Amino acid sequence: MESRLRRSRDRHGSHSRRLPAAPAPDDPGFRERTQGLTAYRHQERQTHMKAIRVAVIASALASLVTVAACGSSGNGGSADGPPKGELRIAVPTSQGPATTAVAEAFEKKYPDVDVKVSTANTDQYQQTTRTQLASGTAPDAFYVWSGSGNVMSVDTLAPQRVLADLSGESWVAKIPKAQAYLTQQDGKTYILPVIYGAIGAIYNQAAFDKAGVKVPQTWPELLAACDKFKAAGIVPMALGLQTPANGQFIDYSLVATLVYGKTPDFADQMKDGKVKFADSGWKDAMTKYLQLKDRGCFQDNPNGTPADAALRMVSTGKAAMSVQVNSSLPQVQTAAPDSKFGLFALPGSDQADQVRLPVALTGTFGMSAKAKNPAAAKAFLDFLAANQSIYAAKVSTIPTDPAQVPQEKTPALDTVSTFVAKSRTAPYPDQTWPNAEVQQAHLKVVQELFAGTKTVPAALAAMQSAFDKG
Repeated sequence: MESRLRRSRDRHGSHSRRLPAAPAPDDPGFRERTQGLTAYRHQERQTHMKAIRVAVIASALASLVTVAACGSSGNGGSADGPPKGELRIAVPTSQGPATTAVAEAFEKKYPDVDVKVSTANTDQYQQTTRTQLASGTAPDAFYVWSGSGNVMSVDTLAPQRVLADLSGESWVAKIPKAQAYLTQQDGKTYILPVIYGAIGAIYNQAAFDKAGVKVPQTWPELLAACDKFKAAGIVPMALGLQTPANGQFIDYSLVATLVYGKTPDFADQMKDGKVKFADSGWKDAMTKYLQLKDRGCFQDNPNGTPADAALRMVSTGKAAMSVQVNSSLPQVQTAAPDSKFGLFALPGSDQADQVRLPVALTGTFGMSAKAKNPAAAKAFLDFLAANQSIYAAKVSTIPTDPAQVPQEKTPALDTVSTFVAKSRTAPYPDQTWPNAEVQQAHLKVVQELFAGTKTVPAALAAMQSAFDKG
């Protein structure tokens, strides 16, 4: 039967799969990791797949709530038959293309299931989904962060009994054993991780060539690169601090080398009270962060720049690079398909072999304890677990299942694969923080550091205060 991929739009705003060209002077930018909020147009394309309605949630809480209230049909089929009916899935915008690609393939296998994928920028997604979980109107399946330091992490949500226990699913045995605890709470598994996420500098090769810069391997080389880019009239590093979540990526990149690379058990030492942020490499990392600012490595007014506008600066070549999650790379590439982009580990050390890449279990999905279509939700998770490569290909990374790692790799994928293979990785710090307040404190103090209203010692003290709440 004929099918359509419909990109929808509501009265609150819109998303698209493609970044627009350079913004107009009065364009305020668009939200985190979206692909062209304000330039979004309703489109329909004929394919040989069933309809996947990508509900775009670009603004307030009411948007996703409306989708939840309006769409639930069928009981998902019986235990003896294939799933059917409507399946609602919600994810942050950066995970939208990958999730939709899997949904398209899933609908081919299960033509009686109608998948609706809703996306929103990270901050809004977290707020809206938590509200829906509390009211029992959440999507059937949705994105859940691994670990403990996020308002939508498994350790935060599982005790609230809003997540379905997935311990009995067949794919649980294939979760990487070393990180399996990040998917669990009290020994029970609540989320499926399908990829390794990474944080690095997404860069525009043409900008590097114009300035005569090679990918920096050490901290001194990074500083020298900033000087060359400025001399060539190129912004060295685009930074979008108006989107709070964007503020953490440079710190996470630097502490991967300065903290966790040197002291792998740092998280345990923090929990035991043996070390504090202020007397660790975190102080060095924040100092280096401000050193980049003082050297003029960023554009004017990072606090007034949304993350997606920063990405657009890279896609157009106005900026040479931006430190982001690797899932943002396809967004940049789509905006400039004829340009070449890559990803490298932001060096925080004077020695190249000491540099570490922040890596974490991502592509992490859970299921609502009150799912309207549990049969279809479980079938989708099973399908996703068996087809991780579809998801991974859309976000330039590798599957958690070694058997599904592709033989041919893009340059960005090769970067992640190489660091993982050489065990030169470090965890995202927030995955082992005792509560979500530490991350929120971190995001806030980064903005304050750039506003000049907070010093590094005061910033670390604020984070420590949040950490000590347990």
